[in-house]
Amino acid sequence: MIEYELVKEELMSCFLTEVSDDTPASYVENIAKKFLLRKYNEEWVGQFWEDLGKIFISELIEEYNRRIEEEFPINYEFIDEETGKIRGLACKREQFEISNFQKALLRLSDTEFERLATRAIQLVGCSEAWATQTSHDQGLDGFGRFNLLKLPKTTKYNNDFTVWVLMQAKHYNKEKVCSSNIREFVGSGELAKYKIYSTLSSKYKMLELRPLAPTALVIITSGEVKRTAKLLADESGIKILSSPDLCIIFSKQWKTSKLTIPQVVEELVVLLKKEVSQIITAT
Repeated sequence: MIEYELVKEELMSCFLTEVSDDTPASYVENIAKKFLLRKYNEEWVGQFWEDLGKIFISELIEEYNRRIEEEFPINYEFIDEETGKIRGLACKREQFEISNFQKALLRLSDTEFERLATRAIQLVGCSEAWATQTSHDQGLDGFGRFNLLKLPKTTKYNNDFTVWVLMQAKHYNKEKVCSSNIREFVGSGELAKYKIYSTLSSKYKMLELRPLAPTALVIITSGEVKRTAKLLADESGIKILSSPDLCIIFSKQWKTSKLTIPQVVEELVVLLKKEVSQIITAT
């Protein structure tokens, strides 16, 4: 049987991303069922909503209230909490910029987004970064490294203390970030430390991981993430970067490079693709 809790998390991600700021007044039930019918049959969707519909609306209200209180981006508001009716929320200026940036991210292919995510970890501190091959990524979409300590060199050993950053990208029109993704990514990171892959060939010669060396795990998504998933990530030491974070990272890079940050989605796509071209693929 399909796990209800996993579907509920995926549905929450849908409301945080696919419900846009110009969504007309609609019932949560109608939006939810339309989304679920993409993957599940009508009978299953009806049973799911009968069992969890009220609980889901309650959690959606809770997520909305938390985001308003903490000033996180949110593209919808409740017209009537009792009937579960929502509409698109008119964005503030900074939210408008994030919304356009997010739309530009959606114009990228999955492969382009993975390389853009790799570029992001490079911009926030990795001295070197590589994207993985799409068909053989072993649960990793990119990785990078930086020196935590610069120690004196000896004639015999290289004493650089290297931290490796392992990254997984989630292009939200195809994949959502939920608790199960975080657990799976932890497993991928541990397997990579011991060079245990699903193929016999030696993968990613640049990834010189040592079992006891420091490693950071980062999930990068073009969408938004449910607060509980972020809490799980924080408690486990994983960093999640979502579209507002990416907007800040690349805007800072463009300002530093004295580039004008465009307000038109199509022009943003052009700039993002230039960033994608900065990344090479690991072999």
